[in-house]
Amino acid sequence: MILIMVMQEFDEKLKEVSDLIRRMNTDTYHFERDAVRLALDVEEMAEKYGLHIQPDLALIRGNLMCGYHEEKGCILSRKERGKEKQRYILNELAKLVRLVEKYFADAREQFQKCEKVCGQIIINAYYRGLNQKNKDLYVAASQDAELAPHMAEINGAVGCANAKVIFEQAKAYTKSIR
Repeated sequence: MILIMVMQEFDEKLKEVSDLIRRMNTDTYHFERDAVRLALDVEEMAEKYGLHIQPDLALIRGNLMCGYHEEKGCILSRKERGKEKQRYILNELAKLVRLVEKYFADAREQFQKCEKVCGQIIINAYYRGLNQKNKDLYVAASQDAELAPHMAEINGAVGCANAKVIFEQAKAYTKSIR
């Protein structure tokens, strides 16, 4: 089971792609080096958490390290070569982002479904006054006879640690409704 915190850590790291692209035209010299560094960081995170996409990330990093290979017989100006190199790096970064997104897609969908159910549980818990009986609404909902089966379903679907995070996120979202 993927932990939400791991997924969020990867999301934060992938936000650096946007900064990298923004710097592409102003700092072309460091663009390639920074792209390789980003790929290495993502690869190390995958290794740290034991994700099976780590070898694929290593291959992408290797491609970035080797750099763009110009086709023989193709005559390009220096500017065109630079643009082709940038295009190659962007394609490799796109592969990296797609690979990570694809890996987390099923878990993200499961988390979103559970978040909707948590939102319904929270609204029901507030309607029933459980927030006044117990400071921890998660515990109160888990102990309530009517809501406990739904809480157990969420815990079973995503695990206890993820369920608590999802519940707190849903609670933050439902504050605007109350």
